[in-house]
Amino acid sequence: KIKHKLKINLWSGLKHHTGGLTEVDLYANNTGELLIALVEKFPSLKHVVDAGVSIVIDGKVMAYSLSEPVHSENEIYLLQRIKGG
Repeated sequence: KIKHKLKINLWSGLKHHTGGLTEVDLYANNTGELLIALVEKFPSLKHVVDAGVSIVIDGKVMAYSLSEPVHSENEIYLLQRIKGG
């Protein structure tokens, strides 16, 4: 199946892992594939992803779902895991 080209916005604290980029293009059809593609492109982000991140799609936080569909037209942000308190 053809994967969607996605533009992912990263929080600025990750710039030292991405060569200064805060926006990256990846190919994926869901949030789990997105994270796998991110780590494949930037292996040093593995510990960040493993520690937990939140994916925000069109303003909705997908903190735990790895099967949420993603499409090219979505506005996608990767944030540090939002912890409840």
